[in-house]
Amino acid sequence: MSGTSPVYPASFYAKLFNLTERRIQQLASNGVIPRVERGKYPLIGTIQGYVTFLQGSNLNADDEDPNSYSKNRNRLIIAQAVAQEMKNQVSQRQLAPLQLLEFAIAKWSEQAKSLLISIPLKVKKRLPKLKASEIEIIKREIVKVQNAISRIQLDWDELSDID
Repeated sequence: MSGTSPVYPASFYAKLFNLTERRIQQLASNGVIPRVERGKYPLIGTIQGYVTFLQGSNLNADDEDPNSYSKNRNRLIIAQAVAQEMKNQVSQRQLAPLQLLEFAIAKWSEQAKSLLISIPLKVKKRLPKLKASEIEIIKREIVKVQNAISRIQLDWDELSDID
């Protein structure tokens, strides 16, 4: 490498990189830049070594910065993987979209309501001797059940414990 690249002293690189000569010597001691002989460094090898060193420093700085490109890119990749996994679970019918669940619950509620409303008429047909006041008792109980059903709310904290 020394035959194809000019060789310069530490003072040249110190000015070029805005570093001290001592820092150039430290970089050479740490193997960041090559040394041809005492105090002499090849141009191409030194620049390549220092650029690689700076790139490595930048990557480490990115890891500490929460808004860094690499952190955001990694978060995006993870989010995409999670979304794809959820799509797979939906297609395997292990998960259901919220709209589908809401639709199913609404259908079930309509069916339950119509079945409950029909109970007093069915009871009156089977037991014609029942008085109107007794049928009213049955209707009031059905209204209580309908009201209780309408007050049902999901407790998301309770659901989070379910795997």
